[in-house]
Amino acid sequence: ESLDELRYYRKAFMAPAPGPDAGAAKAISEQIQKTSLLNKD
Repeated sequence: ESLDELRYYRKAFMAPAPGPDAGAAKAISEQIQKTSLLNKD
């Protein structure tokens, strides 16, 4: 779970200014969820 959080923060919050808008942040979140290691059995 913390790896997914790190992936999200790196893409969303460490992006160059002004950073992603709400739609882009949501898209980043959805991509992280789709590729999460937590989804693997």
